[in-house]
Amino acid sequence: MAGFQAALIGQHRRLHIQHGPIDLVIDADGSGRNALFERAVDAAMPVLSILADELDGLRAPYAAGRRFGGPVARRMQGVCRVAGDRFVTPMAAVAGSVADHVLAAMLDDEAARDSSRISVNNGGDIAFWTAEGATTRALIAGLPAGMLTLTGPTCWRGMASSGWGGRSHSLGIADSVTVLAESAALADIAATLIANDVDLPDHPMITRQPAHDLDPASDLAGRMVTTGVPSLADDEIAAALAAGRVTATRVMQQGGIAGAVLVLQDRIETVGLADSLLAGQPADADRPDDKSRQIKSGRIAMPDFTLRKTMSFVETIHHENGPPPETPRRRAAIVAVVANPFAGTWQEDLQSAMDDLKPLGLAMTDELIGLLGGTEGIDGYGKAALAGEGGELEHTALWHVPGGYSMRERLGEAKAIVPSAMKVGGPGTPIDIPLGHINAAYVRSHFDAMEVRLADAPRAGEIMFALAMSRGPRIHNRMGGLTVDEVTGKDGLR
Repeated sequence: MAGFQAALIGQHRRLHIQHGPIDLVIDADGSGRNALFERAVDAAMPVLSILADELDGLRAPYAAGRRFGGPVARRMQGVCRVAGDRFVTPMAAVAGSVADHVLAAMLDDEAARDSSRISVNNGGDIAFWTAEGATTRALIAGLPAGMLTLTGPTCWRGMASSGWGGRSHSLGIADSVTVLAESAALADIAATLIANDVDLPDHPMITRQPAHDLDPASDLAGRMVTTGVPSLADDEIAAALAAGRVTATRVMQQGGIAGAVLVLQDRIETVGLADSLLAGQPADADRPDDKSRQIKSGRIAMPDFTLRKTMSFVETIHHENGPPPETPRRRAAIVAVVANPFAGTWQEDLQSAMDDLKPLGLAMTDELIGLLGGTEGIDGYGKAALAGEGGELEHTALWHVPGGYSMRERLGEAKAIVPSAMKVGGPGTPIDIPLGHINAAYVRSHFDAMEVRLADAPRAGEIMFALAMSRGPRIHNRMGGLTVDEVTGKDGLR
């Protein structure tokens, strides 16, 4: 195996790092470019040896409860959640995870303040960062124009491809599947899953071999990987791509993925990648948007927030006192119990882990809206978090951006900050989710709280995240103050 090598290459003097299978081409602009390159070298140098120490677990089929010590291994494990119960090993995300790791180190350097674009390309799996007002252009095989243009700031920071003719083995027959996602690691695992399912399993002319016959060290072991694909009929191509589209749609619904381009024998299927998804995301009251956050927002620690259970609560309030209301009031809440990867430890940087919880926030929000029959009439919201034994109160604050961002995004024009409650407690501890009007925090008629508790949660080493929404004011509210009819919805207060 080749030793660690780093050198500037080409006319543009990009940084090339090679260490065994790791093959990075790194670029950045700004006056601190050389300092960023030095940081990249420092970050990349120990990666291979650290991964080697945990290689057996990384080559094993994904298991949600498995823990890894190395930062790259934790990224690999974390993104495997999108596979659900499908076979995958963390090795499917190794290239993208290495790229994310090096990019995160560069963004953590003070020199990143003078940069507008940074990219880390690991054999075609790319992690990139785009500052406000800057653009990143990415070539994608199969797009009519051949290129995506991303304008910063954007949450889409990773791109990866998979296919049966690539450097890694595939269970499917796609020539290529390219995915744009929030991280290169997530794009890597998603591209693998989608490419595996672009397939015609019973086609007699498609040739396959056990993976370990081609590579004794393959994490795919004895699974049959594609070695040859004949010319296919139009209906066969359509059937294989349709299977891949189903998987792409399912993976996208979990959040964090902008879309995918599927290519099979000159036929192209595009899933997602709408123009609106590629635009910069506006800041809101729950999303820090100061300069330091923009610089550091690429540091995705990818801890393992393994989901143990969710539970939903729905209330329809028909009567309180006095005359019956014309319209019953509805409230709903949803809680998710996840492993707390920071329990029992001290971690200085917690803020970067918020990004890992965004898919959970979106999934919970979508389910909550479904419980209330759609977004129509929803005018109250709130969030809460409860850390179990070994956790600290600050761990619950991880929910501020993912929980608030998700509800505000799905409800569209919501202006008010999402009220929050945070505490520490054991199984059965109740927590009140505060509720307030979605557009004006001063509307007294919507001040409320919804209590939730789970008899078996949070256990030691767990954290419970909660969201709530409501439709309508308190029954018989009569405490005056700003009314709903008086709301201007301009500043989130009135």
